Amino acid sequence: MTELTPDALVKNADVEHLGINSTRDVTALNAPVDQERAMEALDFSVGMRFEGYNVYALGSPKTDKRSIIMDKLAVSAAERQPVADYCYVENFADPGRPILIALPPGGGQIFRKQIQEFVGNARVMIPGAFESDEYRNASQALAQGFQRTQSQDAAELEAEARSMNLAMLPTPNGFAFAPVADGKVMEQEAFLALSEEEQRRFQEAISQMTEKLVERLRDYPAYQQKLLEEQQALRQRTAQHVLSRLLARLRMIYESQTSIVDYLAACEQAMLDNLDRIVAGEQPAAMAAFMQTPNPEAFYRRFEVNLLVDSDQASGAPVIYESNPSMENLVGALEHRFEFGNPVTDFSLIRAGALHRANGGYLILDAERLIQKPFAWEA
Repeated sequence: MTELTPDALVKNADVEHLGINSTRDVTALNAPVDQERAMEALDFSVGMRFEGYNVYALGSPKTDKRSIIMDKLAVSAAERQPVADYCYVENFADPGRPILIALPPGGGQIFRKQIQEFVGNARVMIPGAFESDEYRNASQALAQGFQRTQSQDAAELEAEARSMNLAMLPTPNGFAFAPVADGKVMEQEAFLALSEEEQRRFQEAISQMTEKLVERLRDYPAYQQKLLEEQQALRQRTAQHVLSRLLARLRMIYESQTSIVDYLAACEQAMLDNLDRIVAGEQPAAMAAFMQTPNPEAFYRRFEVNLLVDSDQASGAPVIYESNPSMENLVGALEHRFEFGNPVTDFSLIRAGALHRANGGYLILDAERLIQKPFAWEA
């Protein structure tokens, strides 16, 4: 056994023979020290372009595996194109199944702004169209047609009543007929003073005219229903003309994307089906709870665009490190808001997880942390 002196425990470097005066003169290493095999394996795995493969890095924490891997993946990701933007929009036919729309990088923000502008313009221009002289004149023309029918019927009945010495008088419940003498409606005493033959003749005439009046009035509900249908059709045509003009540019921009063209058509139909809400205008939020009409903001919220993944600032494929790989952080979450004390949710409250953000790129997880999070690995 050899006894070691303190000098034997120290390795002194001869700095004079290093050929440098400062560490500034030392060239930085481009690769980790003594990790040639690991780097070769990483290069091989990153170069694979097949689905279903993952890389598992095992080693001492002192090797700083995460930084090494992220640096390597950053180089590979920079050589690839940025991934698409992903948006959720309302499925008006089945709200429980929102529609996912993919757009080129940066297209999600543009699309969201375009829909916001469309909805804002529709909120102003549709009520404005119903206040225009053109619409009012068309609506009045429809109403005047029904009024002319009523006036013509009243004039014909009144003329026939005069030929029978009867007057057609307006009453709170409609019209009534009364006998006339010397151009004036008979008082009850004068009528009772007539002979029985004359009274019977007047009563028969009144009964005959009343039947004709009832026969004419029997058709009025159908006339009124037809008028309502024509006015509703006029409202639909007027609103559709406004919406078609507002959507024309968007339909031209996205004519090659069927999902967006179909969504724009669904937006148009949803607004046409809810013209009363649009025309009713906005109510103060404090009063909304006491109004029978639903809060307009709840209706317009259906036209929002939920930008789930935004690649606007990306210069390549994503490289995501999730330090807290819980189930929600990985697969996303569905948030809730409270309305009248009850939790509700919709497509606008879907939040992206790390898997969404890393889609088309790379996701890095700490395996030990992953298995510690309930249901995260299964998810």
